[in-house]
Amino acid sequence: MSDLGETLSWLRMQSVARKWTIKQKQLVNDVCVTLGIEQFRGMLQVRVRSDAESAAAVMRLGQVAVRVADLWFTFHTRRGGGDG
Repeated sequence: MSDLGETLSWLRMQSVARKWTIKQKQLVNDVCVTLGIEQFRGMLQVRVRSDAESAAAVMRLGQVAVRVADLWFTFHTRRGGGDG
C-alpha cells in the first residue's frame, strides 16, 4: 500500500530549498520508523500480508502522512516582521 509519493512531494513543495537538511531527513525517517512505514523512491509504503492487516495498514499510512505533513512547521522558518 502506498501514498504514491504525494506526502513527500507536498512537503517538498512547501519550501524553496531544493534539498532537505540532514536533520529534516532524519525527522521524516524517524516518523516512518516509528510507524513501520518504508520510504521507496519518494513514496511512503507499507506491506500488507493479508486482508486482516489492511485496515491497520491504512491507518498507519494515514498517520504517517499526517505526521510528515506536520513536519512543515519544523521546516518553516519564521519570517521577520513586527506585530504591528
